[in-house]
Amino acid sequence: MRERLAYIRESIRNNKKFTVFLSVFVLTQLAIVLSSWKSPLIWDSSVYAGMGKRMFSGWQYGIWESFRPLALPVVLGTLWKAGMPMVGFPRLVGVFISVTGVTGIYVMLKGIFQKETAFFTTAILMSSMIFYKYSHYALTGVPSAIMVFTGAYLAQRDQKLFSGFFSSLGFLTRFPAAIAAPGIAAYLFLDSLRKEVSFEAFRRPLIYTVSFFATTIPYFAYNVHLYGDAFRPLINGAAIPAMNPDKYFYGVYYLLEALKAQPFILFLPLGVFVVLRNRDWDYGAFMAPMISLYLFFTVYSHKEPRFMLLFLPFLALFSAEGLREFKSRGYISQDVFVKIASASLMVIMLVSFSVSFGQSQWVNQDRVEFLQETGELEGVVAGNDPVVVLYGDFEFVPIRPENLQEIYGNIKGEADYYAFNSCSWYCTPAIDNCESMLSNFSEEMSSNYSEKFSLQGGSCNYTIYEDR
Repeated sequence: MRERLAYIRESIRNNKKFTVFLSVFVLTQLAIVLSSWKSPLIWDSSVYAGMGKRMFSGWQYGIWESFRPLALPVVLGTLWKAGMPMVGFPRLVGVFISVTGVTGIYVMLKGIFQKETAFFTTAILMSSMIFYKYSHYALTGVPSAIMVFTGAYLAQRDQKLFSGFFSSLGFLTRFPAAIAAPGIAAYLFLDSLRKEVSFEAFRRPLIYTVSFFATTIPYFAYNVHLYGDAFRPLINGAAIPAMNPDKYFYGVYYLLEALKAQPFILFLPLGVFVVLRNRDWDYGAFMAPMISLYLFFTVYSHKEPRFMLLFLPFLALFSAEGLREFKSRGYISQDVFVKIASASLMVIMLVSFSVSFGQSQWVNQDRVEFLQETGELEGVVAGNDPVVVLYGDFEFVPIRPENLQEIYGNIKGEADYYAFNSCSWYCTPAIDNCESMLSNFSEEMSSNYSEKFSLQGGSCNYTIYEDR
């Protein structure tokens, strides 16, 4: 025990700046989690928790959406089965994953590059508004990014089997993470050619690819069992957001969003330039997946800032290298520069905390009353707000505008209750006659079902109908 404590003290002494940043990150994240413990989770987090309930209740309770990956539902479902509360606990899980991942990234980079590179990379990452915000959400962006980064690191260390395994875990956590795999395989191929070992140029990426598919093939087999189609979740997962296409800035959208979330991304071009100028191949395993992921999300029609989470650790790494290069040019004393940069990153983290904490404090009490009311329901419940699955033990069937008629036709006569939040409806240009369809559906509900609960909120209306 004494030896372990001595080791911990020595580690803290040798990594003071990282320890300070990580401590502030942990404490501020916990402050957000504890202050919002009883608040409803966001839409997607609720779905993942609901899918976990479905898997670990023998398919009696919860929700199922075929277009979502299974890794996070398995984690949350295991915790639900163990008795953990699904309203607040998933946020704590998100913080644990983020803290573990950041620590792992620091340790990995410190083993390859200078300790300063590891520190600036993780400090840039932790203080980024995007990473900070989604660290206390139970979503797939942060854990999949950590898996992808770990896969790249292991490829750099020539651990091909483990690299393929972690890359596949990234894919099973968030499907677009698979786009990193061709980048990593290309790195292994080119690295072998660089070393003038022709046979290895094919063997190394082959081992990586076999390892990747060895983990994913059981998942595809499971899809065949469930849906009769191995690729249905992937196709549906890509098609749903693609129904809302966006065109932004033709290639620089994510760079601009990253810069807004973390001003130190300004050093990214310098970092990339320095690595290419020096032909520093140690960075190749990280640059290849960064490029493949960035290109994919740039081409993909629907864009959101949170999508950059998959490649944000890579952006942070090359920004850290650019920052170190700027420091080495001697514009000011290097010690002074490090202190200014560290202080600035700490300020950015505290700003991220302030914004995130403020956002987490607002709670729609009308919606909470509606959600708590659904906790009394049993049987089959259909509706448009999946957050209800956290409050009661029932099977929930989601009704969405894009497939409203089809789903309603399938469950009519089978659903025991219908629970609707008027603010959870949405219309997009891809949905024909959406407004009139929703209006007709509302009339159908009020005409054919009895109201069990109704609340006219300040901006939203909440209704629970019971089958007569």
